[in-house]
Amino acid sequence: MNHALSRSQPRAHIAARGAPSAVGSEGSPPDRAVAPRAARRVVRRAASHVWLAAVVALVATMGFARPAAAQWRNFGVQIPNAGWLALGNTTDALNDQINNKRWNATDQFTIGAGFFAAVGYNLWSDSQIAIGIGSVNVSQLPQPEPVFSVSVSTGLRFNFLDEKVRPFVSGHIHLLTLINPLLADIPTNAILGSVPTWIGPRLGGGVELFFVEEQSIQLEVGAIALLGFADGGIVRPSALGRLSWNVYF
Repeated sequence: MNHALSRSQPRAHIAARGAPSAVGSEGSPPDRAVAPRAARRVVRRAASHVWLAAVVALVATMGFARPAAAQWRNFGVQIPNAGWLALGNTTDALNDQINNKRWNATDQFTIGAGFFAAVGYNLWSDSQIAIGIGSVNVSQLPQPEPVFSVSVSTGLRFNFLDEKVRPFVSGHIHLLTLINPLLADIPTNAILGSVPTWIGPRLGGGVELFFVEEQSIQLEVGAIALLGFADGGIVRPSALGRLSWNVYF
């Protein structure tokens, strides 16, 4: 009788009283409290592993993929940039092929500065100035004749990434003028009044590497097509490479 009544009681009431719902294989009721406790221990252990993995992933992401703080700055300066300007040593063989008069000036070491400003999220306006120094290749004087250069450019730079390492492409309008204090025989541009000054497009690219917040080192190379009648063809080739220290603000 008691057994029949117990079967008619609600299950919640039976569970509250701890009554068994089945008989084990050896005739003894199973311990229903053991399974929930074991399950809870498994869940807690799995959760701790998940949290640990999440923390490791977060640290790795912050260390290797976190955008540099300079991403949120709108302006920056190059103080300084230093590099190389390709003239006679590098491009005279090409000038021979296109019937240009040779530069009669060596490649030059340059030093300068620059300013850049954000236009879009990864697009920057970029202006640079540099002064170069070299010498005449062929001279009638016993001592080397110096040749100086002034390069001014303005254009755009596009970064492919916004992380600590940022490859980019760039396009500029480049103006180059040579200063020849001893009046050596160097090319001139008839369009601009037979002065050694040219202007033309410059296409390039490079990479920017952040080493501390808001400061980076940038390497850029570019090819220049200087336009103007210069004792030969209408295009005079040149090139440059620059390494700059960038500070954002």
